[in-house]
Amino acid sequence: MMCLFYFGIVCLPAVILPCICITYRIRLKYKRDVIMNMMAEEELFKKYVLVHGPQKGESANVLKGVFEQYFSPKFYALPLVISSFLVFWLAVMVLARLQQPVLACIFPDPFSKLLALVPKPILAACIGGYLWGLFDVLSRFRAHDLTPESIHFLWLRMLIAGAFAYVLAPTFQPAVATFLGFAMGFFPITTIKNLIVSRALKQLDSSSAAIPSEAPTLHKIQGLTEAAITRLSEENIESVQHLAYADPIKLLFRTNFEWKFILDIIDQAVLYIYIEDKIESLRKLGIRGAIEMATLIVELDEVVPVTATGDKRDPANTISHKKDLANATIDAIAQKLEIGTCVVERLCRAMSEDFQVEFIWNLLPDDVKNINNPAGEAKAV
Repeated sequence: MMCLFYFGIVCLPAVILPCICITYRIRLKYKRDVIMNMMAEEELFKKYVLVHGPQKGESANVLKGVFEQYFSPKFYALPLVISSFLVFWLAVMVLARLQQPVLACIFPDPFSKLLALVPKPILAACIGGYLWGLFDVLSRFRAHDLTPESIHFLWLRMLIAGAFAYVLAPTFQPAVATFLGFAMGFFPITTIKNLIVSRALKQLDSSSAAIPSEAPTLHKIQGLTEAAITRLSEENIESVQHLAYADPIKLLFRTNFEWKFILDIIDQAVLYIYIEDKIESLRKLGIRGAIEMATLIVELDEVVPVTATGDKRDPANTISHKKDLANATIDAIAQKLEIGTCVVERLCRAMSEDFQVEFIWNLLPDDVKNINNPAGEAKAV
């Protein structure tokens, strides 16, 4: 009976992750139901298929398919099995290293002595990787952002940190090597990769040739902090153009970003790919994204009724005022961008006809729609 008790203690660190994921499934179901209710409108769903197709079928079935594509229990099973397996043996090796007698109830003595030979820096690195991975999992759980890939990275971090600690240990004093091994477990995988590459290049007395690429631009979008940019990169969104034509529904499924935030950064990104760094100069005019530009065309194209009177309360006067304001705004934009007003109008029309802009315009909450379109109507689908 005592052996079962001790075996349960050894298994305890390994069962934490499965328990967290089981609880997370309950929260995921609520998130899925919210998105399905939001996309229940038939015309809106047709626009989604048009822009981000080629899914066909009823909205509920398609969205369930998208959900299962990322969050099916079978995708969590493999990383959980690998992580739990490694964590179990890590706990066993730590107890063997500490020469705890409880292992005598679980494993034969020669096997325990063999496990005790694992160097301390390797164990320290694996423990650091596990603790940081557990912190990351709990942080993602709190933020509704726990993906199968994030659990895969937990066990991968443990292995990489342990291997790197084994390589570096002989170059340091034992106490220092153990501390560095533990600290190595907290390093991001990309940092460890860069350390390995730089060390290898130094030993080879060589340098890596830089591949020509576009400079980072996501920081130009308002609201994208370092953490938000890092999270987007995990979804393979590494440039403004990637963001401009990203699927907002999948981003809502996959990340912990608020719905309005997702629509806002996509809206800004579409405008950025047209005017690039000059987007900052338009913010003082109340133009933050492509929807504001498209709104100018809606206002310009409104027809003033022939029955207009001198009454200020006459809707015709309101439409006429909006047209005048739109023309004045286009003139101001032309000055900021240092281009002709006809070119600005062409840019506005291009954005108003962009499928992504139409789609996110219809996805905006009603209160935001009314700000962008005082008539209170969404752009026609």
